[in-house]
Amino acid sequence: RKVQLKPLKWCRPKGDAPQGNRVARVQVVAKWGGELTKLGRTTAEQLGNRLRQELYPDAEGLLRLHASFRHDFKVYSSQEGRCQITAAALTKGFLALEGDLTPILVSLVSRDQFAQSLLDDPVPKQIRMEVKTMISSLLHNDINM
Repeated sequence: RKVQLKPLKWCRPKGDAPQGNRVARVQVVAKWGGELTKLGRTTAEQLGNRLRQELYPDAEGLLRLHASFRHDFKVYSSQEGRCQITAAALTKGFLALEGDLTPILVSLVSRDQFAQSLLDDPVPKQIRMEVKTMISSLLHNDINM
């Protein structure tokens, strides 16, 4: 869903070009956010159902509440498609809703700026790179653990 261009090598243009350095080699990274599988949808729905049963053993009370205050009930999600579908599937199970996930997603899952502010800040690049290096060395090592 998005393409990232990473310059790998720079070169100086020939002559006295005022533009400065130019990219000589670039890495193209195509990022696909992924799609939720059928198993993922089922698992999220089952989790919502189990959450309802654990939190509200008298499920009729929750379902009556849902009927009365449906428009006040909100689920917050990131902008990622698979996260939004997971939120809708969990809500479907939690509220024992019937039908397709699309109407649930549209009416009950919020993806606004407030929802984004609830998410954790991204891990700083230096820490991410250290973790990636450590994982890579572990994956490419022939040591029994």
